[in-house]
Amino acid sequence: MLSALWLTLQLGAERLAPPVPDDVKLSEAGDHFLSSCFIVDPAQRPTATELMEEPLMKLDPAWSFADSALSRCVAASRSR
Repeated sequence: MLSALWLTLQLGAERLAPPVPDDVKLSEAGDHFLSSCFIVDPAQRPTATELMEEPLMKLDPAWSFADSALSRCVAASRSR
């Protein structure tokens, strides 16, 4: 816990965006979204309203949580 706090303070002091771990694979839209969120200069960073307009934030009308991999994972963990 202390190392996470230290890293957060260090990144803030040096005005750096947080790193994305090498083993995290993002789509192009996901990478763009995170990069936009992590812009250090508030004057350059999109607002929350602007970020909500990003393609990544738009759900496919046919999408259903009940049919998602996360839903299946939650259901499996509850049955244990």
